[in-house]
Amino acid sequence: MSIFFRTGFLRAIPQQQKLFWFSNKIIFKRFHVMNQHPANNPTLRSYSIHSGDDRSSGASYNKRGHDLCNLGRNLEAQGYFQKALEIYKKTLGEEHTKTGECYTNVGSSFHAQRKYEKSFEYFQKALEINKKELGEEHPETGASYNKVGRSLLMLGRSEEALDYLKQALEINEKELGEEHQETGTSYSNVGHSLLALGRNEEALKYSKRALEIRKKELGEEHHYTGISYNNVGNSLKELGKKEEALSYLEKALEISKKALGEEHLEIGVIYNNMGGCLEVLGRHIDALGYFQKALEIRKKELGEEHSDTGVSYDDVGFSLDNLGRKEEALNYLQKGLDIRKKEAGEETLHTIVSYYTIGCCLISIGRKEEALGNLQKALEICRKKLGEDHPTTRIVYKNIKNC
Repeated sequence: MSIFFRTGFLRAIPQQQKLFWFSNKIIFKRFHVMNQHPANNPTLRSYSIHSGDDRSSGASYNKRGHDLCNLGRNLEAQGYFQKALEIYKKTLGEEHTKTGECYTNVGSSFHAQRKYEKSFEYFQKALEINKKELGEEHPETGASYNKVGRSLLMLGRSEEALDYLKQALEINEKELGEEHQETGTSYSNVGHSLLALGRNEEALKYSKRALEIRKKELGEEHHYTGISYNNVGNSLKELGKKEEALSYLEKALEISKKALGEEHLEIGVIYNNMGGCLEVLGRHIDALGYFQKALEIRKKELGEEHSDTGVSYDDVGFSLDNLGRKEEALNYLQKGLDIRKKEAGEETLHTIVSYYTIGCCLISIGRKEEALGNLQKALEICRKKLGEDHPTTRIVYKNIKNC
């Protein structure tokens, strides 16, 4: 298992007042969706599901669920995993390790669908079973601590996540050894949680340790090693070491393209990170090129309406805005906002940024009435989500007064 993460960068909106924001610090296990019809897939045709509620039926449901997960069909997989869970609870009992394994499988299918409250619930149940049946220091217990921590990170509960991820690291170091690749994954996960908490120096230390382990255990050209180069690059970027960060991201891109191909989702993530680094260095034309490449990959692999595609629309829009191409920027920013609203609702922290940036862009081209509407919408959400005295609320309010 590997964790691949994307961090946005502190972005300054280049208007009179600057609104700083983090663009989606996320951790996400990615499945590459294969362009293969299931009827032609020997994996899905190689066995039949046993009827009845015996253990062999549970194993068959689990196997089919895993095959569907590997095809990116996580909602279908969830149904098979839940059926297996019902069978094992009935035949083996609630506290059996096989039942715990099924809780993990269901949790993983929810996690892949971004239903993190549900994944947390199932992973927590699996952890309880593993602690009771296998012991606090068993590697499977460590894996459960890791999964719970990942879900907490996705829910924005970074302090809690760090506790679970550090516990997983402690178990892996003791039971698997300092140089095991799962120990490397734990270092990587702890590094990401620290980065999310703004503890960038510590994050860099853990990400570099993960890179050392992966280079030794997996080799320089393995795509998990490429992931670690990406993670070190992001830590350096947050520390303001932009040129050094760029060199790590370029290495990550080289490895990942060779290992995964030109159009894999992880390539899009690295393009996005490189664009962010170049943007901060003032190389806006180069940044735009990388953001556009990321957008094309995400549109193809995830679809036009996916939230990550929306992030890429935003990034292209920001680059165009920085280049003074305001009308083009507005089209991309509006598309990003539309996707965010559809995916997560009207009143999120990300829609604040979108409304604010669109408003500032409209001011710069003289469309003040439209600008005012967007800024007022940003202020309304700020007051509700952040409160009257939050610095972001004040910035938005000041721009409205100056509009």
